Amino acid sequence: MKPATEIAVSSSAQVGLLVVPVVMLASFAFGHPLTLAFRPIELIAMGIGAAVVALVVRDGRSKRWEGALLIGIYAALVVLFLVSGDRHA
Repeated sequence: MKPATEIAVSSSAQVGLLVVPVVMLASFAFGHPLTLAFRPIELIAMGIGAAVVALVVRDGRSKRWEGALLIGIYAALVVLFLVSGDRHA
């Protein structure tokens, strides 16, 4: 599990630290620039995601209930975003 965990976490870090800023800077060339202004619900979702990943990878072993937990959290966040509605400009 250790190599898979390292790949997943490092890929997420690469997206957060490289891809997102590059896309934001490139978006200024188009009509709708990416602002990187997050709603509170989005910040809460990112915090929950980080906490659950820390919980799952803390012992270096995978268990079925942890996989079920990840799927359940994902489903709950999907429902939460559907209920919260779209961003109003």
